[in-house]
Amino acid sequence: MFLVVDANILFGALVGRGKTLEIFFSDKISLLAPEFLFEEFEKHKTEIIEKGKISVLELEEALSFIKEKIKLIPSGDISLDVKSKAKILSPHTKNEAYFAVALAFNAMIWSEEKSFRKQSGVKICNTSELVRLILSF
Repeated sequence: MFLVVDANILFGALVGRGKTLEIFFSDKISLLAPEFLFEEFEKHKTEIIEKGKISVLELEEALSFIKEKIKLIPSGDISLDVKSKAKILSPHTKNEAYFAVALAFNAMIWSEEKSFRKQSGVKICNTSELVRLILSF
């Protein structure tokens, strides 16, 4: 199953760990994300370290693992038609790339963003739903 993971899910995995981080270890999913995903981490590294009560080394190790689990999709690999559809579906301009990747790969988006559910073109799955879905495989 292909899942497009948004930045907030990754922040949650590093800060809160728990079920979110466990999902990253599942061999039942393939994670995808827009190519800029890890740029977000660089901007918020200090915040993640403080909230997650982890060291810089622990964060670097976790990011290294996560980077191996997520296939980053360059914007240039997605057609203009798909990007146009994503623009219509996405509730915010900053999230269009997540919708474009989901449409291009016929994938669900893994997100806790309630505003993502205000459309019907892409299936949205939060962490609780994903845990139940993975366990049902």
